[in-house]
Amino acid sequence: MEIEEYNLIEERNQKKLSNKVIESFSPIHFEKSGYPIRIKDYEELGRYIDVMQENRYLSNLKILGYSSDEDEKLIKKISNDINKFARNFNIFSFGKNILTRSLISKRIHDLFLNKGDSVLEIGPGSGYYASICYENQIKYYGIEITQALYLYQSNFYFNTYRNDYANYAKKIENKKINHIPWWIWANENLEFKINIITANHVLCEMHPNSLLFTFKKAINLFQNSNEKIIICEGAGSRRFSSPEHVVYLMNKIGWRLVHTVNNIYIFIHTTSSHEFKNKMSFRRKINFKYLRYLVRHETKNIFSILSYLLKFIFKKDCYYHNLEIRSLNNFDFSKPNISPKKIKNIDNIDNIFSAKNDDDTTKDEKFLNYININ
Repeated sequence: MEIEEYNLIEERNQKKLSNKVIESFSPIHFEKSGYPIRIKDYEELGRYIDVMQENRYLSNLKILGYSSDEDEKLIKKISNDINKFARNFNIFSFGKNILTRSLISKRIHDLFLNKGDSVLEIGPGSGYYASICYENQIKYYGIEITQALYLYQSNFYFNTYRNDYANYAKKIENKKINHIPWWIWANENLEFKINIITANHVLCEMHPNSLLFTFKKAINLFQNSNEKIIICEGAGSRRFSSPEHVVYLMNKIGWRLVHTVNNIYIFIHTTSSHEFKNKMSFRRKINFKYLRYLVRHETKNIFSILSYLLKFIFKKDCYYHNLEIRSLNNFDFSKPNISPKKIKNIDNIDNIFSAKNDDDTTKDEKFLNYININ
């Protein structure tokens, strides 16, 4: 999609919307932090090939813990697609930070998805989770509110998947990868069905009104109305918001937090069936590591800490605090969900990237490394 084409379509549709809708679907986190959200030249798209997960590649491998033939096949295929597209900008990159992070999401989602199912993603970033869905025969819907990222995703999807890609900014169709701009999501009654929602590293970065609108509207999109679930690998930057505030807002529209272990946030909706709620039952415990930190460094807030602990003791489950850990009773995301015979060493994935290239450190990573931020 051309830059000017996107800008003209966005401007034409924005004129039909109210001030509050326009405000709510602004990328407030990026605007406050100064992150570049709009581009004027095609070459600028090269900046978004592997972003917002800088320097996380090795930690991603550690979280993954193991490899499999399927993982390696995915990595080889998608990384080659990424590098082929990156060459349009004279950049050598296989997107290893984002791609390995997306593989973590896939591992979690595999417990809830079957081939032929559908996923709605809020805030796709560089967009490679769509690639993982495509290669696994999962229909993909993605909503993006940022001009630069939408254009990067659009150009990558079109160049890689061609006729299997639907750009809703141009025409609303139903294909394997379906790409939704913010004004369509805000103003149209879209008719599609999904099995799960994912919003990785974005919840704390959304405008509160956008968060409420998006997750309220999505309640009616589930293929199985008895099983409504949101799975988020990471809550996003806490620079301007917090998971506690997100959970407070989600509670207002019926989404209940049931899991927070290892930065995995899972919500189920109160209108789900009793069977599903029982399946997704959870236990609560105190986060003693965080409690020790607060006692040592936040003594001025000791009364609010004690107040929450009292609520926790009496099972006042209307709110959530970082002092609390919630974990599902029937799921252990740290254990491999494949046969032990299929488990391979995680070094196999590292070897794939090592064989491709001697140094694909991004410019963002070089800058962060220079100022010693990891």
